[in-house]
Amino acid sequence: MLTEYRSYLHGEAVAIGMVAAARVSQALEACDGAVVERLRALLARAGLPTTLPPDLTRPALALAMRGDKKSRGGKIRFVAVEAIGRVRLIELTGEEIAARV
Repeated sequence: MLTEYRSYLHGEAVAIGMVAAARVSQALEACDGAVVERLRALLARAGLPTTLPPDLTRPALALAMRGDKKSRGGKIRFVAVEAIGRVRLIELTGEEIAARV
């Protein structure tokens, strides 16, 4: 959405988001760096992008997350990665997530 649907195909944006979510999960100590790197490497091997565009700011990310379908009452039901194929739901604000990307 932040790139106005012009820079990435849906699957490419999902891949970037998956790696960003894994990095946030690592910052929250839900997983370690090896999980993040394995996920990043698998997606990169499939030819998918894995990094956020450098022009996306943390405040813009936080604002966009507030409007997400998983957002309720100022909190987002964030899917924290524990391992490949294992996640848990936690509630965070968009700002809390953006600060850890």
